[in-house]
Amino acid sequence: MNKATIWQQFQRLIEMGVDEAAGFTESELQRFLLMPKKDGGLLIVSERLLNLQMQCVLLGIKNEMDTEYNIENHQNIVPVPDTLLYWRYDVEDGAAMLKVSTLEAMERFKTEGRLPCTTAEVLAIYRENPAVIADPKKGHFIDAAGSRVKNDEYMPGLGMVNGTGREQTVSLMVNHQLENGFNRWGAASCQAE
Repeated sequence: MNKATIWQQFQRLIEMGVDEAAGFTESELQRFLLMPKKDGGLLIVSERLLNLQMQCVLLGIKNEMDTEYNIENHQNIVPVPDTLLYWRYDVEDGAAMLKVSTLEAMERFKTEGRLPCTTAEVLAIYRENPAVIADPKKGHFIDAAGSRVKNDEYMPGLGMVNGTGREQTVSLMVNHQLENGFNRWGAASCQAE
């Protein structure tokens, strides 16, 4: 999925202000940048480095998760590396799982040796390719099936909502319909290491 080089991705983080928001200089943040194990990796900003709310702010994403299902109730249900920055490989942005329920997608991922993407990983997909969501003709919404809010009942997702007038806003929201597949929603996944 990702064709950007290591340094292009890292530079995008600097342009967004990730270093400053996390309290680092560019060179300090660069010390946490591990070299990827293979080509085509997607650089992830972990929640340990920068919480999801701040990542949304830096990406210009509106947080639509209300107080009952908020980011503070967020948890990952798949293992993530215990580092500030990490890599995911063979990332699929959810297009392959359009119209497939999250529960069915999770079963397919397990069979294929893949992991469902977490919220931070979905934000990285958007960071590297905003058109995956924002393109009105080819875009789709992405379920973060590797994360849950409020006791595993609900899952975060990234999609478009109507703003004022004709504008559309990219928003982080809650999806509680794990058993239903929708035309514009698909669960993203990555290769399990």
